[in-house]
Amino acid sequence: KFSSNISVVEKFIDHYICMGNAREKVGGCLDKAIATCHQHRFHAVEVLRSNMNQLEDLLQRMPDLFVLYYVRDPRAIAASTLKVNLQSAEKNVYEESWMVCSKMNQDLEDFRQLSKRYPGAFILAKYEDFITNPAKFGKSVYKYLGLKDSAPEWRIMMSNALNSTKNDGAFGTMRKNGKENIDKWRVGMKENEIQEINRACKSVLEALDYAI
Repeated sequence: KFSSNISVVEKFIDHYICMGNAREKVGGCLDKAIATCHQHRFHAVEVLRSNMNQLEDLLQRMPDLFVLYYVRDPRAIAASTLKVNLQSAEKNVYEESWMVCSKMNQDLEDFRQLSKRYPGAFILAKYEDFITNPAKFGKSVYKYLGLKDSAPEWRIMMSNALNSTKNDGAFGTMRKNGKENIDKWRVGMKENEIQEINRACKSVLEALDYAI
């Protein structure tokens, strides 16, 4: 039987009012940021956890849209998910990693199909390439967009982020040694768990040229 919880409803209402007040307060700041963006030819937007097949409508509406498909070793993604979700032995390592890689498999297939239908609109880039050589990574992306090279300020910022004096947490962007994150997913993983993830993600690993 359905029963309403007034306290929960009130919290949502308070949140709605709070967000409305926040929008009013930051409106002036946003106007300044938008004005700055309008002075530049390219505008970049980071979209997390989107599905590749959702992009076709945008490409039809925005023919000058470029899509940077940014991927990472699926084992690192799966291992992170497992550490959060696998708190009991009842959870299945293979099933959890299979879910992660099934989505990546579908996105890769959609990426191939959309790249054929919209030549020049897509580029695939790997997290590991960015970590090991951010300057080269930036140059390749800028070249794809028809630009000469990434800005010196961007290269300095990335170098500082990957060689910081300390880490700023799991959700932060500063790392003492960014390269350590490439294989950090193996830490704490049992050999049989690694084998299970490799088995579940075999097709993705091969498609993206990751060593198994």
